[in-house]
Amino acid sequence: MSLLSLTTGSIKKRFVRAGVGCVGAAVCAVFAVVGMAADVLPQNVMPIASLRSDLSGEQRQVRIRGAVTWRRRAGMIVQDDSAGIWIDVANALAAGILAPDDSELASATTGAEVEIDGLLHRGGYAPNLLPTAIRTRGAAVEPAARPTDRDRFFSGADDCLRVTVRGVVQGYRDDRDSWLLLMQDTARGFIASVPKDLLTDEPDRLVDAVVRLCGVATSHFNARGQFLAPRLAVVHAADIVVEKPASGPPFSAPEVPMAAIAQFRPGAEAGHRLRTRGIVTHAVPGSCLYIQDGTIGIRVETLDKSGFAAGDQVEAAGFVHQRHGVAAVVEAAVRRVGRGSVPLPVRIRPDEILRINAAATRAGRIATPGDHLGCLVTFAARIVEFQNRGTGGLVLLAAGDADLAAVANASAFAVVRRYPIGSEVAVTGIVQPAPDDEEDVAWTWRPRSLGRIQLFLRSGGDLSLIRTPSWWTPRRLAAALGATGSLLAAMVGWVWLLRRQVAATTHRLAAEMRSRRDAAVEYQATIGERNRLAANLHDTLLQTLGGIGYQLDACEAGGLLKPDGPRLHFDVARRMVNHANGELQRSVWAMRSLPISDQSLSQSLRILAARLGEGHSAAITVENSAGLDDAPAVAAGQILLIVQEAITNALRHGRPKSIRVNVEAKADDDTIHVIVRDDGAGFEMGEQRGTESGHFGIHGMRERAEQLGGSLRIESQPGEGTTVYAVVTRRDYDDQLAETGES
Repeated sequence: MSLLSLTTGSIKKRFVRAGVGCVGAAVCAVFAVVGMAADVLPQNVMPIASLRSDLSGEQRQVRIRGAVTWRRRAGMIVQDDSAGIWIDVANALAAGILAPDDSELASATTGAEVEIDGLLHRGGYAPNLLPTAIRTRGAAVEPAARPTDRDRFFSGADDCLRVTVRGVVQGYRDDRDSWLLLMQDTARGFIASVPKDLLTDEPDRLVDAVVRLCGVATSHFNARGQFLAPRLAVVHAADIVVEKPASGPPFSAPEVPMAAIAQFRPGAEAGHRLRTRGIVTHAVPGSCLYIQDGTIGIRVETLDKSGFAAGDQVEAAGFVHQRHGVAAVVEAAVRRVGRGSVPLPVRIRPDEILRINAAATRAGRIATPGDHLGCLVTFAARIVEFQNRGTGGLVLLAAGDADLAAVANASAFAVVRRYPIGSEVAVTGIVQPAPDDEEDVAWTWRPRSLGRIQLFLRSGGDLSLIRTPSWWTPRRLAAALGATGSLLAAMVGWVWLLRRQVAATTHRLAAEMRSRRDAAVEYQATIGERNRLAANLHDTLLQTLGGIGYQLDACEAGGLLKPDGPRLHFDVARRMVNHANGELQRSVWAMRSLPISDQSLSQSLRILAARLGEGHSAAITVENSAGLDDAPAVAAGQILLIVQEAITNALRHGRPKSIRVNVEAKADDDTIHVIVRDDGAGFEMGEQRGTESGHFGIHGMRERAEQLGGSLRIESQPGEGTTVYAVVTRRDYDDQLAETGES
């Protein structure tokens, strides 16, 4: 990993956790801590640190003693003669196992000797300690820094130890109260964090100097606990030793032709700054610029925000780093030294560039006349796809035997994506190697050839239209044929569904007509039978009961009975007969033919209400709307029967004070709505008696409504009365059905 490729923001993001050394994963629960016995001796750190693989999330209580070599708000590093360990104060406070007002915590500063009780935690990279008690024992003798061991340092084995490291300062970043020095040691990079108050001069004076640093090694690691890169925390000003000062200002560095960068140079010192020249082909202020000299081009990474333009002749002084197998100049200072002409793009296809580089790699020779990387090229291609990528996008192109991606910023991407997919375009841009996931060249026995390339578009004008694609592309033709087939299938399906719907509607209409005809026939038969039964009751049972009453009166008047005890029984019998006579008389009235034959439905409803209300204290009112008088006889008759049953049930079971009947005709859907509402005792829904117990009233009302294509609903609550809702429909053929029923 090349450390100098990191910008200020990415360095802060990737190494913010390295500042706290081996900080463990956050504690998820508060552990109960039992105080350690006063006679428990401190353990050495080394055997504790070696327990990491055995912890597996388990927490052990230990005691250590050593010197604080580095202190931050989040914690501290404590080192003894054997090893060092991170003391995770922040997570201990969060877990509640360390008191925030612990006076010993404030005195445990760098250089103090401390004794710490705590829970050993597996940590994120190396084990750390969650302190439960901290005791200072005075000033400590600072552990001696270990001499440089590059293998240990760059593998993370020196974590939490004081070490000495040597390297070339290639750049720096401002990190609030510290400077982050970008260091290079034997082609391997690391970061050194130096408090600002330790440097008397500006850090740019250290750039290109060979510096020996002494400090505490910490580690940057990922979520798997895998080591990524080292970091050095410098604590004292005396720990910064400049072994070889910078040779001078950036542009005093030795000049190297662009074609000789990173090539064999006897006696050249690795890691130091060099200077080169070229013509700017594209510039991104504060990020990078591309310069070209003949057939050689390179990428220059710089924080300089000066407005360089294409055609400027510049000098770049910086450090050489590899970027995907090609050298680039990084941490560069750039200045304009003149003005020239932008190099003309070379007309060459991407597949030809790949073949030239592959042939040179196989032969172990330099590509002739050049590898074209970092240079302007132009070729014809076909647009395959557009992909949005945050602040810009990719244009996937097919050119010859190769496919490649053209990288565009937001403004350029907004222009080029207007072209339709499949368009033939002329493309101009800067060739650069694409990121490759192949293994590093150091692990192979032969050089790795250039795998893939990509193109950098400088603006929307770098892609111009040659020919738009034919409208009748194979995809569109297939889509049209598919759409036509789908339409035909949909039409066939629609016709089939329509035929089924017509058949179902016809069947449903026929069933409804049969049901209404049956209802009409049943209605006429019911009316005839009720009239006949009423006449029979009047001529037989009523007259018989009347005769019994007359005989009882005659017996009393004739003195055939003694005027003592038996008379009381005859009085009771007479009252019972009179009661039965009244009940039968009301039944006869109710069973007589409903007043519909020669009356309108409105009049019939009022007559029915008057008849049913005789002998009852409840007030029965009828309200109806216009349009009822032309209701078919079969519908009107069934409505009268439903209303009669509803009123009868209310009078018999509810003992109401009032009953309101509302009948309304709806012209928009040819329905008649019936509402019978009383203020009687009501009942609990679901507890009313039904046909299983010999009560057919509600069942009969519901059947009459459903026979006319309607429905019936009842609402009631104890003490709040009962409401019967009925809806029936009327049809144009109801009058014909009524005539059929009468005949």
